[in-house]
Amino acid sequence: MMLSNGAGCPRGMRNYGFRFPSLTTWRNLLQVRLLGTMEILDDRGSMVSIGAPMLRATLAALALRARHVVPSGELVDQLWGSCPPPTAGPTVRNYIKRLRRVLPGNRIRTEAGGYRLEVDRNEIDVERFRDLLLRSRRANPEDLAYAAETLDEALALWRGTPLTDISDSPLRSFEQTRLEELHLIAAEERFAIGLRLGEHAELLEEIIVMGQSHWARERLVHHWMTALYRCGRTADALNVYRSTRKRMVEELGIEPGAELRELEQAILRADPALTVWRISLECETAV
Repeated sequence: MMLSNGAGCPRGMRNYGFRFPSLTTWRNLLQVRLLGTMEILDDRGSMVSIGAPMLRATLAALALRARHVVPSGELVDQLWGSCPPPTAGPTVRNYIKRLRRVLPGNRIRTEAGGYRLEVDRNEIDVERFRDLLLRSRRANPEDLAYAAETLDEALALWRGTPLTDISDSPLRSFEQTRLEELHLIAAEERFAIGLRLGEHAELLEEIIVMGQSHWARERLVHHWMTALYRCGRTADALNVYRSTRKRMVEELGIEPGAELRELEQAILRADPALTVWRISLECETAV
């Protein structure tokens, strides 16, 4: 909560002849956290209790489409799928009524045919994550450190598997997969930047853990092999390629892509290009 200096101006800010609106007229802040177990925090940082899994699922459906109208029929589909109960419509209206009782401020608006959650982008962790990911991608290509810091901030928003404590529903099945894919993409982009910055030793353990869990993601395996090679573990890097290729052939019926095959060959011939980051960093130091 922002504090006031008594003159209507937030503490720490100068009052240049105009008055800030009273705090009582400002909308109560809200934090909706979906990147892990679902958490709702009010403007004091206190947890807002929403115990029923179906209530949390309803709020999650609105939060993932924040500021857009979610039709009632779509809510029914997301909560129950193709076999909704006969009372699905009234039940959704009851869920909305119960959510309005516990959420601070008039956050859920009734619109023609549906409902809209009125929140700012920085009040939902999923939207903050997306914004930070886009900011890192739009960073100056020469400012890798800024891009890395921005991705670190985005990845720090993750507290575990998203939406783990909402009801078992089509919403959870679809959104968990989609959000986890976005998390993996962001992690891969962070590893790529880190390798360009020469952070292979610092990132290696994290890359290994993620690579073992997602061995079919070739970009991730590429980072894994590169980090091992740059840490002087050539045999381990080649073994990662061979074991990955074996699993891909046996379990997926495909061969690794061209980039992964080319990386294996580059490692076998000790291609100097694999350590080009050293030359880049030496040049920067010299400047």
